[in-house]
Amino acid sequence: MKPIEELRAEIQAELADAFRFREMGNEGRARVCARRAAGWAVGWYVEANGLAEAHSNALEHLQWFTNHLHADARLREAAARLTTKLKPDGRLPFEQDLLDDARSIIDFCLGS
Repeated sequence: MKPIEELRAEIQAELADAFRFREMGNEGRARVCARRAAGWAVGWYVEANGLAEAHSNALEHLQWFTNHLHADARLREAAARLTTKLKPDGRLPFEQDLLDDARSIIDFCLGS
């Protein structure tokens, strides 16, 4: 398992990329970065707590977290939003900020 300090640095870099992409007007790329950062945190949480077999990618970790009963419903809903597919018109079916959702999940999983 990766040391938590190293993981935190990688997650912070990924979130910085998310905010940079948002500032550039590329919300889709910001969403990808937010999802990846939150998924990495969930992966660490799963492994550190022996909760399930580790998955191969961030999306699978978030899908697992959506059904994790020990997490607050608000956090499970945030994970579900991060894995939601775009509507046919390219928009998301909700107004919540995915970068805020990612940060909430990361804080829970890493104890920040």
